[in-house]
Amino acid sequence: MKKLLFLFFFTLLFAKDYYIHIKSFAPLIIKIPSNNVKHFIIKDKDVYKEVFDIKNAITPKFYKKRFGKILLRIAQFNPKVVRIVYSSNKKFNLNYSIQNKTLKITLNNLPKKSKKTPKKTLPAPKKIIVIDPGHGGKDPGGIGYNKIYEKDIVLQVALKLKKILQNQGYKVYLTRSKDKFIDLKERPHFANTKKADLFISLHCNIAYHHKRNIQGLEVYYLSPADSKRALEIAKQENQESLGNLNFKEQMAILTFLNTDKIMLSKTFAFDVKNSIASEIRKFYSLKRAEVRAAPFYVLTGTQMPAILIEMGYLTNPKEAKKLASKKYQKLIAKGIAKGINKFFSTKTKFKIPFSQSHKPSHSR
Repeated sequence: MKKLLFLFFFTLLFAKDYYIHIKSFAPLIIKIPSNNVKHFIIKDKDVYKEVFDIKNAITPKFYKKRFGKILLRIAQFNPKVVRIVYSSNKKFNLNYSIQNKTLKITLNNLPKKSKKTPKKTLPAPKKIIVIDPGHGGKDPGGIGYNKIYEKDIVLQVALKLKKILQNQGYKVYLTRSKDKFIDLKERPHFANTKKADLFISLHCNIAYHHKRNIQGLEVYYLSPADSKRALEIAKQENQESLGNLNFKEQMAILTFLNTDKIMLSKTFAFDVKNSIASEIRKFYSLKRAEVRAAPFYVLTGTQMPAILIEMGYLTNPKEAKKLASKKYQKLIAKGIAKGINKFFSTKTKFKIPFSQSHKPSHSR
């Protein structure tokens, strides 16, 4: 009994010397207890086998790997032999070597793993922005403090905004690039023909009775007016195309809205308002910045999200001077550009298919 226990513990103590250690499978590299390995081939109709018997060896577990049509199995064949078998339904070639208690087996003519060529991804199409400098030519727009014309200020901001957006990779169109009169209904039609993703109409405000104390930034999106003041501003901006209609007739036309874009336009308006206000407040005070709903005619014909920006009041002496300065104009342009970027970055699923957009009756 004592002899049996001794042999048992002796076997446990030195068994580790008999274990094989697999370093890789392709090629198969195995550290073996000795160089005592027998190699032979088995052939019949359905299978071809290359067999290796490693004598006085132990494997801790069963291994099974496939290389194309060749199957590799490593298992304990009997208490003293570890057997390695490569098998296939067709003959194959391999090389092997035994050196310094290391068995290396290499399969020849294995099919190489095809390197999948990455699919060519087309660059994302550039977003198209249409900027609409309000008024122009025979229509000066508002005439404010020190005879500053609205049509001049909005064009200067539009040109600066176009440059910023183009440098950021956008495709940008202006409804006018010089002091030219453009009919109000032509402006949304122009955006539609360009298949624009966004439409921005630029304006400056004029206070009732030219009151000098009113000031601030207002960004509008298309919807029935949310205040009396918004209605008055819309009536003022709509005069060019709707001047022959009474107010009820105007409202009947302007509230026939393209409902699928209203919520996106509202979100866009808030993004732009917040970004402009942030840029301006880095250098100037800005007491008021608001988003409002109003039935602007220039926004009704667009087939994409659209906003109208009243950049400030030309009837307020301080604000008029700022609006006439290049620095202030650039801050507004930078703010609008940042608002556009924010809108697109947070609206990853933003898409109103152009072909499915509603086409109001006055579009041409």
